[in-house]
Amino acid sequence: MQVKCPYCKMEFDTKQRSIPQNRLYWNCLQTLSNTWGESREGLHEKFKRMFLREDMDVLGEKFYRVKSTTELDTSTFGRYLRDIAFFARDFDGTVVPIE
Repeated sequence: MQVKCPYCKMEFDTKQRSIPQNRLYWNCLQTLSNTWGESREGLHEKFKRMFLREDMDVLGEKFYRVKSTTELDTSTFGRYLRDIAFFARDFDGTVVPIE
């Protein structure tokens, strides 16, 4: 995946989220599912809406789009995992492994 820096206009190669990251993510969701009594799929949708929301303005109309986790590179996916872990800790003290 090629990404262009908005400041210097240089292009960089990034890697799509990794299989180990994806496995860690679903294990994290399973831990939270077991703790909170919610489905993994429901938590997946909730967290995407919380942390992967992209606000847009098109022709003067404001709306948002929710990114798919498959669109994330390894760095962005790592931040997404940390956001979920911090949310869980702040919500009720639940600690989930993210590394």
